Amino acid sequence: TAIIAPGGTGKSTIGNTIALSLASGQPLLGKPLPRGSQAVWIFNLEDGTEELERQLSAACAYHSIGPDDCGNRLHLDSGLVQPLCTAVEDRDGFALAEQVYVQLAATIRERKIATVIIDPFVSSHAVRENSNEAIDAVAKRWKRLAQDTGCAVVLVHHTKKLGDREATAEDGRGAVALRDAARIVLPLNGMSKAEAEE
Repeated sequence: TAIIAPGGTGKSTIGNTIALSLASGQPLLGKPLPRGSQAVWIFNLEDGTEELERQLSAACAYHSIGPDDCGNRLHLDSGLVQPLCTAVEDRDGFALAEQVYVQLAATIRERKIATVIIDPFVSSHAVRENSNEAIDAVAKRWKRLAQDTGCAVVLVHHTKKLGDREATAEDGRGAVALRDAARIVLPLNGMSKAEAEE
């Protein structure tokens, strides 16, 4: 799944809510959870641990979720503490960091992770964002990781500049390969004034 939205729209907020919903087994987004509670791993590559814990604590308070509701099913890592780079590029081309995917798969299996959220996708690799070839290879390697581990993968991605219009699935920044590789593309938009009044 790719979640696509402009900066400041609430991508991380909805990612935290998805994680809390899955870890607690409570339908916080109005969707049933037929498999019940499941382990989730948020790997946020922009913020430090203290800020991530603050965000998650606020989400827990808002949704009335306590530690007992999630048990040991909610895992949180900061890319500022533990960097994540799944692909690199130099003048000779790009290469997937296979050992990183092997380590990710081992952690997913060890923690019995059902869903991993990578936020944001652009910070998880070091290849040109506009290269369809490189982004396609990275996205498809995430798909293979998902298939090999039975884990859902959510890649949080920024939009290109939109002006004043709403984001659509077509508006991911850079190469279209990420959108094309995703099974689900979820664009997020802020409420209009009329929606807010309703």
